[in-house]
Amino acid sequence: MVYLYASLGVLMLTGIMAMFEMAMSFNAQQMQFRPPRDSYSGSTYQQADQDVLRLLTKKDLLLTLGNNGAPWSGTALCDQLRCRFNPVAQEDCKGANAYDKQMFDSSPLQRYARSVDTTSNSAELSGSCAMASGQHRVLVVPNSSQNPLGRVGEPYRSYSCVIGEQETECPFETKD
Repeated sequence: MVYLYASLGVLMLTGIMAMFEMAMSFNAQQMQFRPPRDSYSGSTYQQADQDVLRLLTKKDLLLTLGNNGAPWSGTALCDQLRCRFNPVAQEDCKGANAYDKQMFDSSPLQRYARSVDTTSNSAELSGSCAMASGQHRVLVVPNSSQNPLGRVGEPYRSYSCVIGEQETECPFETKD
């Protein structure tokens, strides 16, 4: 009987020590774990997206970035957007649209150029203006009444992504 209790005690002590060792190894692993580097947060890509959104949420945007109150689309939209945030692209400006020095003087958007048009057949992306700089792609889409995602009063919507070296489109631009 003594041997039974002694062996049970040794087994319990071994189990407790094994749990303690596992807990220590888990703690050591957590201290070594680092999440993957986020290339977007705090980057010029994020700043460019913020600048685009700031422009698109501006009150009375269609007075300067629209055609008699209707949003532009496609190439015309790209030309007018570049006119708004790039001082070199002033020859394409129409109507009251012009370079906004106060908003875009130090913006990374000045380096963005027209990019490959989307090949998506999605109605959500029709008439879009695609611009890119490096690995960042921005799509600005006119908000049509047929689009269920668009809210009243928002003439344009913006989508963006960071693309790979060999890619020309965002992953959400699926070829339907």
